[in-house]
Amino acid sequence: SFLGRGMKEAAGSLAAERLHGAQLSDTISQIREQLLVAREGMEAVMKRDAAKEIEVEHLHRSMAMLGDERDVLKSELHRQQQAQQMEMDDALQELHEASEEAATSKAETSEARAARNQITAQLATQSRELETFESWKRE
Repeated sequence: SFLGRGMKEAAGSLAAERLHGAQLSDTISQIREQLLVAREGMEAVMKRDAAKEIEVEHLHRSMAMLGDERDVLKSELHRQQQAQQMEMDDALQELHEASEEAATSKAETSEARAARNQITAQLATQSRELETFESWKRE
């Protein structure tokens, strides 16, 4: 009976260990499945991060290109402003010269008018003198 009870206990202990082993095996399988899911998730996150890094690099290149384009446009704008300023300066210089020419022409016209008036007055005087002389000569 002692031997029977020992065998029963051993059998029970063996069954308990088998049950415990089966539970451990199930737990290990669950842990392996969770590790596999975690690894797949981690790989997906790493792929997403790599894609984001590529996108960030692309954005940096685009920003650099935009910066270069902005610099080119600023340089072109500055060049155009300088050209416009030179054109405006030239136009102002031409206007100033035309104004001086107009003033000179006006002065010359005034001088010519004065000279014409003087000549007309001299002619009138000479004409009267001639009439006076002719009238004296007839008498």
